[in-house]
Amino acid sequence: NNREADLVLDWEHATELKAPEGDKAPAAAWLHQFRLEQGAVVASIRSWTPDGETAVRNREYRYISPVLLYDRTTMNVVGITSVGLVGRQIDT
Repeated sequence: NNREADLVLDWEHATELKAPEGDKAPAAAWLHQFRLEQGAVVASIRSWTPDGETAVRNREYRYISPVLLYDRTTMNVVGITSVGLVGRQIDT
């Protein structure tokens, strides 16, 4: 919650994978107001893009995957850089 700007919810981590290569990385939605609830990170969606809302409504994408920043010494999570809409859930 130390961010002034909203955090992007993109398609399949395009912000992390495609944008650095100069490719488009459109947003599906914008996230804000992060909080912890019962050990889980929860965010509010400020707004969906029309394509993002349609994809979720039509169940083209069903899951989200955060990109985490962590301290390499302690392995503690210290931030989230983006969140991707993905088509499958990965259990840990």
